Amino acid sequence: LFCAACHQADGRGTKGGAANFVDDKTRLAKSDEQLMKAIAQGVEMKGMPAFGSTLPKGQQKAGVAYLRAAFGDAQTTPPPLD
Repeated sequence: LFCAACHQADGRGTKGGAANFVDDKTRLAKSDEQLMKAIAQGVEMKGMPAFGSTLPKGQQKAGVAYLRAAFGDAQTTPPPLD
């Protein structure tokens, strides 16, 4: 998938680059809406491209769900959108 190219398959990202979802739990403390916005619009100052025109909304939601399931925990994972 698009995500693993920068965030790596293990979710640790790259030093000085893509977010590390494993060691920095604040990344997944964001709401689903905030994560969806980052995926759709990108994060220009961090170098993350926008995927809103590349990935349908359902795939963006699936990406957020995957992040939470694979790298989240009960303390940092807000309830899902639906």
